[in-house]
Amino acid sequence: MEKYLKQCSAQERNDGVQWCTFDFEREFGYDCSKATNYGYDNGNPCFLFVFENVSVW
Repeated sequence: MEKYLKQCSAQERNDGVQWCTFDFEREFGYDCSKATNYGYDNGNPCFLFVFENVSVW
């Protein structure tokens, strides 16, 4: 499985060969982590939007 994944920052994209994985807590902070139920428990949920194949806005 590791040959299909690589560690990326939130700004990086996949290279067409490997898919990116990243440390969500490191990139977005402790408030957006599994330990805090991603902000849902305190009424401030964290959202991550992924737009794929967007060529023109």
